Amino acid sequence: MEEIDLRRLSKTAYTMKWYIVLIMILFISAGSAYSFVYNQPKYKSYTKIALTQIATEGEGDSTNSITQTDITMNKNLVDTYNEIITSKTVLKEVRENLSLDITDTELTKMISTTSADNTTILKIEVASRNPELSKNVANEIAKVFSKQVKEMYNISNVHILDEAEKSENPYNINHVRDIAIFSALGIAVSTALVLIMYLLDTTIKTEEDIENITKLPVLGTVPLLDKEDIKKKLKNNKMLDTVNMPTTEAFRTLRTNLTFARKNKKFKNILVTSSFSAEGKSYVSSNLAVALARSNKKVLIIDADMRKGRQNTIFKVPNAKGLSNFLAEVSNVTPSNVAKYIKTTSISDVHVMTSGDRPTNPSELISSKKMIKLIQLLDEIYDIVIIDGTPSLLVSDSIAVSKYVDNVIIVVAHKITKIDSLKKVKKLVENVGAKITGVVLNKYPIKESAYGEKYYYSDQKARMLEENRVNKEIKTVEQVFAEAEKGKEEKFRNNEFEILEEEFAEEEEENLEENNNLALQNQFENENLPDMSLMQYKMENISSEVSNIRNLFIQYMMNNKSITVEEYNDLKNELEYIKSAVDGTNTSELTKELREEVNNIRELTSDLMKQQKANSEKVKTFIKEYRKKLS
Repeated sequence: MEEIDLRRLSKTAYTMKWYIVLIMILFISAGSAYSFVYNQPKYKSYTKIALTQIATEGEGDSTNSITQTDITMNKNLVDTYNEIITSKTVLKEVRENLSLDITDTELTKMISTTSADNTTILKIEVASRNPELSKNVANEIAKVFSKQVKEMYNISNVHILDEAEKSENPYNINHVRDIAIFSALGIAVSTALVLIMYLLDTTIKTEEDIENITKLPVLGTVPLLDKEDIKKKLKNNKMLDTVNMPTTEAFRTLRTNLTFARKNKKFKNILVTSSFSAEGKSYVSSNLAVALARSNKKVLIIDADMRKGRQNTIFKVPNAKGLSNFLAEVSNVTPSNVAKYIKTTSISDVHVMTSGDRPTNPSELISSKKMIKLIQLLDEIYDIVIIDGTPSLLVSDSIAVSKYVDNVIIVVAHKITKIDSLKKVKKLVENVGAKITGVVLNKYPIKESAYGEKYYYSDQKARMLEENRVNKEIKTVEQVFAEAEKGKEEKFRNNEFEILEEEFAEEEEENLEENNNLALQNQFENENLPDMSLMQYKMENISSEVSNIRNLFIQYMMNNKSITVEEYNDLKNELEYIKSAVDGTNTSELTKELREEVNNIRELTSDLMKQQKANSEKVKTFIKEYRKKLS
């Protein structure tokens, strides 16, 4: 049997407190009704009879003392006398003597006889609603019984000790006792009900149920409010208003906790799943997207539930040309192809890719390589990509996607999701190597005032910033993709510049000292050198020339306007001069260093051609012309 968690048991009892109160009221009321109304008062009178010395009729008393034989015989007669008292003969005579209009059976129920252990004393009790009748019947039985013993056994050993008296108080009425008994029954029933609910109800009720049992962190708790209250506060058909709503505060908290939960880890995409349907994963996905967009993030929601997707209904956009259509129709995952299947919403910085037409093979589509490429591409365009997945215990779509995303969030509903269901989802996700970031407890009942007191002053600055962004201009899908493409080009060029700069810096440093020394040495020796000596000088200092060429390359790639036409022509002439000199000089006269530098120039040119293939037409034209002149 499962070990009982006293804390959870006490919380179960607390949640059922009104049921317990109702049960106690019912039982106390029943006890009062029984004691004061149903239970009729009865009165009891009794007489005591002692069995004394046995004396046979007609014989004189030979002694005044009772013998051991008498005592033994009287004890043996006690059971017999009990039967005689309730015999029909005795009862019939009693009824006739008292003129009672009752049957023998009714009279028998009124009479009870007892005898103390190891004594010869009989106690005859008569209970009736009429105290006078109880007294008269008890006394009459004693008389008739004594008479019947003498007639039957011809002995006289019955002596009446106490005659019955009229009782003034009913023996069966005790209001305190009756109410106490019914209260105890109410407590027993309540305890049994709590235990039954504890054992049968294994649903999640608090954050502690999640953290203590599954060892998963709780990222946030979303309250359950009255729908009419929510409608009053929602304005202009927006997902969330900036008014201080408990739900708004809850998703702000969720956004903050999610950010801190990842710390320095990758935070580009989120998969939101649940155990079963109706637990609120689509609701959490959409409102989390809004909360993230309020923090100046470009957010995309992918409705990956191609069976029962709801994001098109939530954001009021058409469902045509959604995820299923993209995966089934498009062969190449390119920005231009993807943009056609994404829709702009009325919420600033929030776009949505709806589920699309319901396919015949959603599991195969969602687990295809095309889906992986789609996620990778969208990660580069949007700041955050939220994937609204399927219920993991109904279909395996979300489990297949979970291993390709950075974050997995499981949504559970208060008193709906079972602990075992959450455990199963956790196991399924971890079995494919994915990491669960945390759990969101949805539909938690709470008073709006209590929630506001807890969160209203928690992040006033963040709320003010969000309110300033609410009326922010809505960017279309085309604008977001264009900005992403432009940013990608700038980033590529910056990265290429940094790579080239790092590669050239080391070589320039090594050659700088050597070239300076060589230049000083030849400065005075070669003032009036012939053309061949000048050529030798240039070949020996070709490293400096190569550095100049590289610097010009870098400036040109960065579109630096400081490069003039004269510098460009000088560069071409210099390269032509070196080429002709190398071609006209005997190979043996070329130094090893010269040959290496010439090869370096050619290799550098080839590398730059490959690296800058995707660059602007201007750079392509320059490199093409340079290579043509050099060859």
